[in-house]
Formats: sequence, C-alpha cells, structure tokens
Amino acid sequence: MSKLATFRIDDEDWQKFQELAKTQGTSASALLVNFIRSSITSPEVTKRQESGDVESAIQAKLASIDERIENAVQLKLADVDRRIESAIQEKLVA
Repeated sequence: MSKLATFRIDDEDWQKFQELAKTQGTSASALLVNFIRSSITSPEVTKRQESGDVESAIQAKLASIDERIENAVQLKLADVDRRIESAIQEKLVA
C-alpha cells in the first residue's frame, strides 16, 4: 500500500528541485521516494537505530542530502547561465 504525502515548500525551491530531477531523467516525486528509501535503509541509520540515535542519523542524512541537492541545482543553474550567455554572445557577433 502507498500513501499520498503532502508538504509545503517554497515555489522557487520546488521548481529547482523539479528541474534537477528532470536533468537526472526522473520526476521530483521519484527522487523524493528514492531519498526516503535510501535514508531509512542506509547503514548509518541502521547503525544509529541500534544505538538509539535515530533522530540524529536522520537529521544528518537530511542535511547531507539538502547540501548535495543545493550544490547540484547551483551547478545546473550556472551551466544554464553559461549557455544563455554564450547564445547571447553568438547572436551579438552574428
């Protein structure tokens, strides 16, 4: 059985996340589901569950994922900016 989950997120952040997912050939929903599954099955979480430190493990994993997503989005946006600038320069030269 699956559950429909809803949450609030800034519009701009959601759009960037959707763009990131698209560049990876997937959807934002699929990316989130994969994140959740990997978070709850990671060796780090399992190890901390055994020691009773589940909340810390999840928070650490979330912070790590947030940072990786932000970095990937920033890299992609920088690439898009370079492509736009290049296209503009080509039009100006032509």
